[in-house]
Formats: sequence, structure tokens, C-alpha cells
Amino acid sequence: MKNKYLLLFTLLFNVIVNSQEIQWKTFEIGKYKIEFPNDFSLIEEQGIDSYIGRIENKELIVEFDYGAFTNNLEEYENNPEYEVKVNTLEGDSRKIALAKNSLNGFTAIYILDENSSIALGMFSRDISPEKQSFLLDIFENRISLKTLTVKNYLNDISFNLNNQKKFIEINGILQTENFMIFNILGIKTLNGKINNQGRIDINTLKNGIYIFKLDNGYTIKFLKY
Repeated sequence: MKNKYLLLFTLLFNVIVNSQEIQWKTFEIGKYKIEFPNDFSLIEEQGIDSYIGRIENKELIVEFDYGAFTNNLEEYENNPEYEVKVNTLEGDSRKIALAKNSLNGFTAIYILDENSSIALGMFSRDISPEKQSFLLDIFENRISLKTLTVKNYLNDISFNLNNQKKFIEINGILQTENFMIFNILGIKTLNGKINNQGRIDINTLKNGIYIFKLDNGYTIKFLKY
């Protein structure tokens, strides 16, 4: 009889535990919001030409790359070892690549900003089928744009170039943003972080045409002389 009660208690306990809802928290990468369970943390790393890092817990590591040169996953489109899904995310183009053998391959997503060449890439490698299904759910259902529409946000940003005093001033951004400056050949010449009404010293840049980009998608071409 005691064994029966113990078995019943164990079954009820498992039902209660399994029925508890996962608590989620939101990470922001550029213009996107991504939800992960509460035990995940965001780790930022030093990128050469983009914002990179990883979102991880003790069991899963998901790396990310947000910038102009993010891997667009084209290499997997005609690869028989992968399934590739293509659709849109609130206007931005979204591509998901799934290794058919998740234990030996990548589970990845690429989202291209409809207003610029900036893209978000996220991936994990060599994970179990269960973790792949979990990550696919995040890729398909738990990534969204920030509440403030990007078009309206970008329209409020002003770019002011002072060629005499050799600086750029940015107004209208709502939070600290990563910026990158590329020359006409697409080579990154300057990068860093900028706040609202912040200034960027461009004394080190040679005279010429440059492209200025914020990680929220704002892009503008300017001439230094």
C-alpha cells in the first residue's frame, strides 16, 4: 500500500512540475527582441565589423552576429544534408537552416533588415534533436521587432557632419547604439558606440566617401573633405 501511495505521489509531483510554465526573458540585439528561458544569459564579445556574442545556459550555446557581413546561409540552400525554410519576419526576410542530423551540423537563422544591408545571424552546432526543436521554436515564434517601429525610429534620427571640426553628431537615437563606418570599398575604418547627441571624432579618416551605419539599421553616405 505504501508503495502505491509513493507511486501516486511521484506521478502527481511529475505532473505538477511538468505543467509549470517556462519563465521567459527578452534579449535585444539591434532592432530585434529574442525570448529565451530565464536561465539563459547574454555574453557580448569583441567583433571586428559587427556586434557578436552568445546567448547560453549550461546546456545550450547560441552564437549571434549582427552586422553588414553576417553569413546569409546560401551555402546550405542546395545542400541535401540541410532543410532550409524561407519566409518573412514583419517585412524582413528570414531564412532558417536545419541540419537533418542535428548532432553533426548547424541550426541557424539569418534575418535581413528590409531597410538596409544589416542582418542578424544566430546559430548553434552539434546539438540534440530535442534542442534543435527548442531552438527552431525560438527562431520561428520568439523573435520580433522592437515595439517602436523601425521606420518611424529611423526617420527621427539626424546625422550632422562637421567637416571643419572633423566630427559627426548623432541625434534622435533612443539608446546606446553600435556604429560602423566603411570606406567606398566596403572596408571598415571606424567603429564604436554612440549615445543620443553623441559625437564621433573622424580626424583619423582620410578624405573620401564613407558609409555610416548604426546597428538599428540606420545607414547614410557622407563625404569627408
